[in-house]
Amino acid sequence: MIGTLLVAPPNVSRRAGWSTELVSGTRRYRCRAIPLAVQEEGYTAILIERAPSKPLALDDLCDEHHLTRREQETVMLLARGLTNRQIAARMGVSVNTVKAFIRLVMLKLGVTTRAGILGRLVED
Repeated sequence: MIGTLLVAPPNVSRRAGWSTELVSGTRRYRCRAIPLAVQEEGYTAILIERAPSKPLALDDLCDEHHLTRREQETVMLLARGLTNRQIAARMGVSVNTVKAFIRLVMLKLGVTTRAGILGRLVED
């Protein structure tokens, strides 16, 4: 299936590249083409990522466990894979404040790790 997409990619500009979702059995994958300019040659990088089997239920999780707006924001940024330092920069707070938000979220969710928070997002 990827081969056919490479031969006849969706109708988008060469600069923008393209993105599509593929299904194999019960698994979903995101396939993205990224145009690269290397010494005036037209190369394309292909990125294939496994998509979650179901959408993240962030709103449901936050409502169920009574997370504050700032805790919700922290969880959202955590789910994007950001580090504490990156989260702090985005939220305009100190790294220690982010750590405090993460600890509070862990307590409310009954987990002991950052990965546990993300696990709860996927299982709910």
